[in-house]
Amino acid sequence: MWSSRPGVVRDGATVLVYYGAADAFTAVAEFSLRELLAAMTAPD
Repeated sequence: MWSSRPGVVRDGATVLVYYGAADAFTAVAEFSLRELLAAMTAPD
């Protein structure tokens, strides 16, 4: 597992994005690295 930025963690083929919610909670969004990269490079 590695983190290149605060709040973003790559764990194998998964990217976890941690963020604050209303200054009272921490939430996490989970993405497939493969699907994320495909969406970023897909033609419009």
